[in-house]
Amino acid sequence: MKNPEKILPKMGLLLVEGADEKYFFIRACDAYGKNNIQVMDFGGITDLPKFLEILTKSTNFPEVKALAIVRDAETDASKAIRDIQNALKSINLPAPKNPFEQIRTNSLSIEFGIFPGQKNGSVWENGTLEDLCLKTISNITLLPLVKDCVNKADALQQISHKHKALLHTWLSVNEPYIGMKIGEAAQAGAWNWQSQAMMPFKNLMQRLDKAAR
Repeated sequence: MKNPEKILPKMGLLLVEGADEKYFFIRACDAYGKNNIQVMDFGGITDLPKFLEILTKSTNFPEVKALAIVRDAETDASKAIRDIQNALKSINLPAPKNPFEQIRTNSLSIEFGIFPGQKNGSVWENGTLEDLCLKTISNITLLPLVKDCVNKADALQQISHKHKALLHTWLSVNEPYIGMKIGEAAQAGAWNWQSQAMMPFKNLMQRLDKAAR
């Protein structure tokens, strides 16, 4: 588990799962012009409760006005939601009932989101940051071929992280993104920050940035 970074003054805290998500959101802050957000990597999904416990014991945490958490839904969005809610409750913080809903208690605003952040009717989609990125790309010409290639490879030898294989195969056949990680591709302009799929996260960041002031 990673230890929390030093909390910067007058910043909303955005806690995310892993380095890819951290650098993705740092680039998103740049794209949306959000200067009052500090992005922290809390590690793996099971590390969140302990990370929150240590973070909230920091001497300057009482100065924090806004907190948001984002992680992958993985294969069970409902469980991911419950896990975030339980992590907040374990340190006696209230938990929003639903993703992308900000609540306020005393002087602290709290919100959480899950990737890919989309709904099928009333049910949140399973998935990951990689799934969201694929939803945002503007050049989809090669995407059917990429999916066909990965599906055929998966049939021959099971791919345990298919979402990662799809994304990085797409990056590998699109100049100038070959060999890039998600954050690097974000800086190079691979993801469309104004796509409809990004709106739940853009709006979360807007609320977090505003509440931090």
